Amino acid sequence: NRAVRDALAAPLTVVFAGFSCWLAAAEIEPVWATVAIFAVMIAGLLRAMSIAMRYRRTIAGWPGMPRHLLWWMLGIYTGWSTIAIWVNLTTAFVGSGAPSTGPVGIVGQMAVLAGATATAVTILRWANGLLPYTLAALWALLGAVFGAIGAQQTLLAGAAAAGAAIVIAAGVPAWRHRGRIADWASGRITAGE
Repeated sequence: NRAVRDALAAPLTVVFAGFSCWLAAAEIEPVWATVAIFAVMIAGLLRAMSIAMRYRRTIAGWPGMPRHLLWWMLGIYTGWSTIAIWVNLTTAFVGSGAPSTGPVGIVGQMAVLAGATATAVTILRWANGLLPYTLAALWALLGAVFGAIGAQQTLLAGAAAAGAAIVIAAGVPAWRHRGRIADWASGRITAGE
């Protein structure tokens, strides 16, 4: 399986280096640099996920710990990153002077939530309901719900909750097709099956 590991190493190196850069950029220049870094990270994650799905049958033969580590790491990082880029985009727009309140600000944030939800559903379908991806995307969207509640933005909280419900609904057919979620989560059933 050295070829599979080597193929995964390059895009994942980009991802982990990007995450370190993002931590620094978030402190130094959080406006547009973080959006660019997330774009590069997501490209690396999608490349790694594509490789893993291509070799899913080989990976299914790996011992439990490496197999679980790979699928859960890919799912969690990709789920978090594909929602976080939208949050960083909002931060960049607001940092550049766009309104965050009032009708224009609310419509803009609703558009961001719609984009985040559409991205999550698209990747969830592409990854055939990858459970770790779903859980990470839901975690990020629920964070948006609680953030909106904390800001007393009921409409935005409802929109984020609707996005979370849509993500769950998008995953249900794949989970139902697979049978038991526990089998999938344990790695006995893998992405793409």
